[in-house]
Amino acid sequence: MNATDPPLPDSCSAPCSMPSMSRCVALALTCCCALTRGATSVDDEGLDALLQALPDKREDEMTVSHRFRKDLRDLCNGGAMTSCRDLTAVEVGCYHGQTTALLSRLFRQVFVVDNSEANLAEAKAQNRDRSNIVYLLAENYG
Repeated sequence: MNATDPPLPDSCSAPCSMPSMSRCVALALTCCCALTRGATSVDDEGLDALLQALPDKREDEMTVSHRFRKDLRDLCNGGAMTSCRDLTAVEVGCYHGQTTALLSRLFRQVFVVDNSEANLAEAKAQNRDRSNIVYLLAENYG
């Protein structure tokens, strides 16, 4: 966030829980409007290092493959789209937040939805340096 941007509401850093879906949507929109107006900076060298550090699906079956992450990076940095920096991403099922780390560097904002408080806590800890992620606790497979 820039020094001139308004601070995020405290509720943006806390998971939203069900059953109040309308409350979750309202919270997400509030946080969306409060998040930084500028684009997330993307450092290609930093992205390459991040991609190398993240586990591959062969190492951890609950995450995505290196190939998927590289394709996503390429798509957002000059592929079919010139940039994802002005777009918002929604990640349904974040596991430990490894792909969230990449999404938060490619997209202006990321909404993370998971049905596990433990996964959200791990994802939040993994991405504590990122201010453009909103975490939502909700049943996403029911």
